[in-house]
Amino acid sequence: MIKKLIIAVVFLTSPAFAFAQNPATDLFLSFGQGTDASNTSETATTADGIGTAFLFARNGFDFDALDVEVFSTDSSVASITGGTIANTTFTSPPLGTFSRFNQETTVEILDDGSLRLFGVPISNGTNTIGVSSAASTIDPDFDEDADAFLLGVINFDILSEGTVDFSVRSGTNGILIINQGTVDTVLRDSDFSTSSAGLIVVQAVPEPSATALLVIGMAGMLVRRKR
Repeated sequence: MIKKLIIAVVFLTSPAFAFAQNPATDLFLSFGQGTDASNTSETATTADGIGTAFLFARNGFDFDALDVEVFSTDSSVASITGGTIANTTFTSPPLGTFSRFNQETTVEILDDGSLRLFGVPISNGTNTIGVSSAASTIDPDFDEDADAFLLGVINFDILSEGTVDFSVRSGTNGILIINQGTVDTVLRDSDFSTSSAGLIVVQAVPEPSATALLVIGMAGMLVRRKR
């Protein structure tokens, strides 16, 4: 899909600081979580019917508000049907109990079939709390095995054979870095890197029915009798 956390003392005023920490891909899609988060390619069958992808922010990519779109490169093979934004409630004394993106969250299918994930984080005094590598030890949406923050879950239908990529791009508002309650920097596609997740769908091989097995068995018996 994209990603808001805690620690009011961690606040960014320029994208250079955010990217200096992270030479790897900033946002990435995967077909698994935890140790399976590296699964960026998968083979499915038409019989599977449905599937799930996960949107992560790499640990070290810091931002405060999110507006991204996840899309399928071939909706005739796999069509996105919906999703959720990670919005786990967590407690961090003395800051209190917080929920990520709890000011406003939007999950919607756009006219072009892409999934929009839009989240504005909570505010603590004059500072807005957002996704930050410094918050990884206290954020339950930080996946330690993946070394990344889970931002959202994307659901899709598997419709036909073929090859399809799921990719992510910035939405209308972009990814925001907020300073003292106002937007300080807007990050667009050229400001951060992403990676896609590829799905290969093959035709399911039908399992033989009980009737078919019975017919085959009877045919075998007749052949043996003739011999």
